[in-house]
Amino acid sequence: GRRREELLKVEDPELVIANFISQLEAEDATNANQANCRSALGTLFQLQGFKKEKINGVALHQIMKKPQAGMRKPIKEEQIWNYDQLLKYIKSQSDQKVQLSEIEFLGIVIATIMGYSTLRLIEVHRAIVLKLPKGCRQVKTATFKGHDTGVTNRVASYEETSKAVHIVMNACKIPTGYTVISIRSSSMTKQIDQGTTKTEINRATRHRKGSQEVANHYDKNLNDKIRTRLAKL
Repeated sequence: GRRREELLKVEDPELVIANFISQLEAEDATNANQANCRSALGTLFQLQGFKKEKINGVALHQIMKKPQAGMRKPIKEEQIWNYDQLLKYIKSQSDQKVQLSEIEFLGIVIATIMGYSTLRLIEVHRAIVLKLPKGCRQVKTATFKGHDTGVTNRVASYEETSKAVHIVMNACKIPTGYTVISIRSSSMTKQIDQGTTKTEINRATRHRKGSQEVANHYDKNLNDKIRTRLAKL
């Protein structure tokens, strides 16, 4: 509750902030609370004309190391199911596709597209499929998440497609708890295991904006090499 005149009389704003943070720590304040107070006080002193060097010095950086470290999320190793489980199931059903129900067939088609293209379900749902010569199909989708392609006549809703893919995942004996997006993760895990480089994965999955430019203008083979390796059991 200090007035502006009192703030201007402060000779060492860094010391004021450091003492306040130390007091918060002694009172068992949360790490987030300490970090927020440091930011708020730093901004307040900057608005009063103090230079940044006098506010954020070495001493304050040392004091803030503990709460900042406490705010970091621990890196967890998440076990992912084997992508070959999906491939083996799809292969086993290929000879009897006429006997599959509509929702089973839908789930297999979408799961296959997600696995080979590493697209998200929402991107597949919004995509347009073009018929090409020699029985081929091309999936045209947005190059960034959230783009609306303008397609209105959809055979299945997003919820129906999600349900269809989950049916396929259950049939593959994939443990419960995994979401549909885990198909994308499993596909990329297999790519890494096969020796695919980080650059190739970024290009194929569009993890970088620059990778999308490469895919649009230079990658004319549509990542066929990666998809061929993925298909191997």
